[in-house]
Amino acid sequence: MVMALSILWDAVIDPVMGYVSDSTRSKRLGKRHPYLVAGAVGIALTNYLIWNLEPSLTPVTKLARITLYILFFKTFMTMYVTPYTALGAELSIDYFERSSTCPGSRPATASPRER
Repeated sequence: MVMALSILWDAVIDPVMGYVSDSTRSKRLGKRHPYLVAGAVGIALTNYLIWNLEPSLTPVTKLARITLYILFFKTFMTMYVTPYTALGAELSIDYFERSSTCPGSRPATASPRER
């Protein structure tokens, strides 16, 4: 149930984060980097919280905390991954140059010729 809820949350928050990232205007850090930093810090913090629950908590409290922590984790993962995947498209205005940068960051999706 917790995982289903987190997947539904992820489906809602992904397009929102894409819109927020695209709409950000920051001269100093760019439109993507603030979210990369905040997402990385949030991922580390929520990962720590997920794996360090107090054993003395009741099962209901543990379930509530795990649910909350996983929702935060999914949010921070979206905050990191969505701007990261958009960075490749902004590196160049040339189509072939842009497409050559993407397979290197995702080798599992690249064809053997592109690797």
